[in-house]
Amino acid sequence: MRLIALPSCRTPCALLSDGRGGLPVEAVFEDVSADELAAALAGAPVAPDVPYGCLLVRAPDALVLVDTGLGAAEHPFGGTGGELWAELERAGVAVADVDIVVVSHGHLDHIGGLTRAGRPAFPRARYVMAAGEWSHWTSSAVLDGLSPFAAGPAREQLPPLEGVLEQISEEVEVADGVRLVPAPGHTPAHLAVEVGESGGLLFAVDALLHPLQARRPDWGHGLDHDVDAAVATRRALLARAADRGHVMAASHWDDVVAR
Repeated sequence: MRLIALPSCRTPCALLSDGRGGLPVEAVFEDVSADELAAALAGAPVAPDVPYGCLLVRAPDALVLVDTGLGAAEHPFGGTGGELWAELERAGVAVADVDIVVVSHGHLDHIGGLTRAGRPAFPRARYVMAAGEWSHWTSSAVLDGLSPFAAGPAREQLPPLEGVLEQISEEVEVADGVRLVPAPGHTPAHLAVEVGESGGLLFAVDALLHPLQARRPDWGHGLDHDVDAAVATRRALLARAADRGHVMAASHWDDVVAR
C-alpha cells in the first residue's frame, strides 16, 4: 500500500497492489524502434515487473475502490495476483466497508477480484462500469474471438454483477470529489478516475501503460484496442492534469508523476 500525497486535495488516496507481473516495454512500444526507445529511456532501469494496481479513495461520503487486480487468473506475461485482500486489511478496510467499486475496463488484471464464489466480493458496494465496456466484455461474439487468458476472467467475473452494476456513458461524479472520466482507446470504453477539482489526482488506469507516455503520448500502440483514440485520450488526460495541477498515477506505474 502506498499513500499518495496530493498538492492541495484533502481526500486520502492510496495505491494498492494485487501483485506484480511482467509488462515488456517492447510489447507496449512495438511501434517504436529499439534505438529510439533506448534513447528515450536514457539508460533508466526498466523494472522486470510492474504492479497490478488498484486505487483506494476515502471520499467524504464513500469509500471507493477502483479495480480489483488479477486475482487467481493467469496472466500471459506472467506474474501473480490475489494480494488485494491483504492490502485492504493493511489499510484497515473490510470488504463490507467498501461503498463503491469502479470497474475501469474488462482486462483480466483489473477484474480478477470482483466476485468470490460466484457472488459480488463486496456485498454492500455499488458497482460502476461504462456501458460500452460492459457490452464489449459480455458479448459472446467478442469473447469467442479472444484467448482463454482474456476471455476466461470476463466470463467468470462479470455476469454475477448483472443486477447490481450501474452502467454509465459519460463523465460522472460517483462520490464527493471523485469523477469517472471516459478514456477510450486502450479498450472501447475505458475509464480514468479524477480525485479533486484541483491539486488532486488523475488516475489514468491503463490509458498510460508506461511513464514514458507522459512525455511521448503518441508512442505505445502495442496493447491498445484503438490506437488513434488511445493517443487522443493520453493527450487529453495529460492536459487535464496539467491544467488542474493534479499528480498522475496509473495501474502499472510504481511512481506518481507531477504534471
